[in-house]
Amino acid sequence: GSTACMQLEDCSGTDITCDITGWLLYLQSANAATTPALCAAGTADAAFFTYLGANGNETLADICATRDGGTIVAGRTTADIASLNGITPTVAYNAGNDALIIKLNSVNAVEWYSFAGGAGNEDFFAVTETSDGGFVAVGESSAAVATIDGKAPLLAFQSDPDMLVVRYTATGSEDWWTYVGSSGASNDEALGVVELAGGGYVVGGHAGDLAGMPVANLSTFSGSNFDMTFIKFSTTGTIEWYRSFGSTVNEQSRELIAAADGGFVSGGLGLGNMTNVGGVTPIIGRHGGQDTVVSKFSATGALEWFTFLGANPGNHTANSITEMADGSLIVGMDANAAVATLDGKTPLNIYNTNDIYLAKLTASGALEWHTFLHSTASENVAHVVALTDGNFLVGGTAGADIATLNGFTPLNAYSANSDMLLVKMQPDGTQIWYSFVGAAGDDEAQGLAATQDGGFILTGLSNSNITNLGSLSPLLGVTNANDGFVLRGGVDGPF
Repeated sequence: GSTACMQLEDCSGTDITCDITGWLLYLQSANAATTPALCAAGTADAAFFTYLGANGNETLADICATRDGGTIVAGRTTADIASLNGITPTVAYNAGNDALIIKLNSVNAVEWYSFAGGAGNEDFFAVTETSDGGFVAVGESSAAVATIDGKAPLLAFQSDPDMLVVRYTATGSEDWWTYVGSSGASNDEALGVVELAGGGYVVGGHAGDLAGMPVANLSTFSGSNFDMTFIKFSTTGTIEWYRSFGSTVNEQSRELIAAADGGFVSGGLGLGNMTNVGGVTPIIGRHGGQDTVVSKFSATGALEWFTFLGANPGNHTANSITEMADGSLIVGMDANAAVATLDGKTPLNIYNTNDIYLAKLTASGALEWHTFLHSTASENVAHVVALTDGNFLVGGTAGADIATLNGFTPLNAYSANSDMLLVKMQPDGTQIWYSFVGAAGDDEAQGLAATQDGGFILTGLSNSNITNLGSLSPLLGVTNANDGFVLRGGVDGPF
């Protein structure tokens, strides 16, 4: 998950502050009672798609629209990319899986790209633009790397794997980077990052007991293999606080968004019961199996509320969360079992088989509605994102055709195997349109973000050779079996 802040002007030339929270654009003007209109963004808003890759397998896990009209994507590659669109990397590929970050400019050409890695395997899972025009990318590393771009880590590597956090300048050089990890056999991964309005960055994921951290834990590690873990960094990489959040089993934070009040919200999963955490009790209690856990924290890391979403039996896992203009939250989950009722409410659409599961919460965590999206095969959700027109978009992957969905037919038909799936919805859970993106191979959505014109940008991986989407041809063609994929679409559909 990611957040970016920027300074823009409205069409009259008045300065406005834009806080992209969970990729939702809020526009605030000191003397305006209503949201001012955005000026046209020119070619930055034109639809396009492109492949990004070379001889290895590339996965682009996260994407963010940048203040200069461009795009930042992050993920990994299994092999060297000696050049990309005529550009050579800022930091060269090393070995194995290297973390990969790519910046596209406002006309969708590669501006710069860079690797982060060593002899082991490194991945980026999330990226955000920072208020000074730089970027923070987070993920994991399986082995120690002595230096990246000539810089040593602020904190040393502990054990396989550790969290990996890299701060980049606007031009792609490393500003600072660090590991965060426990010394035991736990699995430490950073899966989300946000910049807070008050400054600095919160990184979220899961980790074991971080007893060797330079500051004390705000809470107590549960003693399980890993807890949800949140770490606050200053802009220079100093750890200001961290906290664990979990039961005696395992919990994981899978995405973070910055909240309008200056705090942050986590969406993730929990395997154990938490009935009272520091005096805070859940709004909806645990159901059993693997439940979604949504939790709200202050800017200083204090837990404000949390809730469970799911049913027993079954696994219900949050992959994404986004904040709407009124402060309400849309949670995107994978479900392998029905939820007949949740907090006394029946779903708008019933469960079928391995479905996308959506829920809307109020700003204080109460359930408004929940629903399923499905075919007769399996679907999963990669991201949900609030759009600037007040609606939201669901991005995921479908394993089979969906001939109709809630009375709608797709804007672009299903192709074969796994296709990317996009569903645009209203805040009340009703549908506006849906569409497939794919070809003869397997095409999977990974990251999704809003654009200033009410459209979106999508990233993921593709082993299909998609030669056209509507009237569009790829800016860069496919190079190997599995390439990174980026698509920019409009308010009325993907192309």
